[in-house]
Amino acid sequence: MKRFSIAAFVLAVVVSPELPAQASGGSMQGMHQVMGRPEAIVLTLTERGRELVLELGPFDVPAGDDHTAMRDAPPRWVTFPTDGWLSGYTVELVDKNGIRVPQRLLHHINVIATQQRELFSPIMLRIAAASGETDPVSLPSLVGLEARKGDTLLVRAMLHGGGATSYDGVRIRLHFPLKKKDAFIGAIRIQPFYMDVTPPQGSHVFDLPPGASEKYWEAQPAIGGRILGFTGHVHKFATRIRLEDRTAKKVLWEAKPDTNAAGEIQAIPLKRFLMTLGLGIRTDHTYRLSVTYYNPTAAVIPDGGMGALGGVIVPSRGVPWPRIDPRDPLYREDVRGMSTP
Repeated sequence: MKRFSIAAFVLAVVVSPELPAQASGGSMQGMHQVMGRPEAIVLTLTERGRELVLELGPFDVPAGDDHTAMRDAPPRWVTFPTDGWLSGYTVELVDKNGIRVPQRLLHHINVIATQQRELFSPIMLRIAAASGETDPVSLPSLVGLEARKGDTLLVRAMLHGGGATSYDGVRIRLHFPLKKKDAFIGAIRIQPFYMDVTPPQGSHVFDLPPGASEKYWEAQPAIGGRILGFTGHVHKFATRIRLEDRTAKKVLWEAKPDTNAAGEIQAIPLKRFLMTLGLGIRTDHTYRLSVTYYNPTAAVIPDGGMGALGGVIVPSRGVPWPRIDPRDPLYREDVRGMSTP
């Protein structure tokens, strides 16, 4: 295993009736599906059926820094063309000529299952994510993430400025290796989970005051299980991200971001629990995710902070994944927020 992304992925979902029906596509076999707007979404099944490629774009990315050259894509829906097992993914960015451009242009891409809920909150399930620091993901041979023909996903993405260089026609591509449904890969079925230091629904960025500051959020999981691994995502000037079991008064994970000479985030260390067959979590324990920052300037940085964690968990034997409640106010607010341009 190389790395888990911000939120590990499992591709099994049915489109929510609260989302626009015309946004979901039909089944495809080795064909493209393109939405009729400037930034299209395309899902391609390769000729031999060994890979799914999710492509979003094109985007024109102007020169500038992170805060002056943001490019946010409207929400997009895409439907899976076949059944199978997904065992990892990689992300790449290419320009209008198909030439690779720096991955650091990618602020984030999120893939969301609208009719599954999160482990720690009743919002929609974040099943895949990548950013500028996300490495290729490769899962152990017996671990499988199920893809089902006809399942529909909601995709959101944002790019930010290319520094001194502008880029035209940039496309984001996620490559998912695909194995046949009858392949011996799904012996251990995993689920993604996601936590954030802000409330579950709504925006997950926050202002950074001058000097030192901390943000945290805590909750109990809907079911128990064993975490196989996770990592996180923070912004510039972050000094630490931490996961604690508040009930047991124990720090489960603490990491300092890897940065370059300019202070830009390069990576968040990955934590794995494979040798111990996973880290157990319990429904009667409260878990806290926190992030600390040090803003060296004398001014507040608007939307300068973020702190997120995502990984994969094996649910307790015989325990089904929790279902969504479409009447839950947090779920409904999340649907409105994520499906609105």
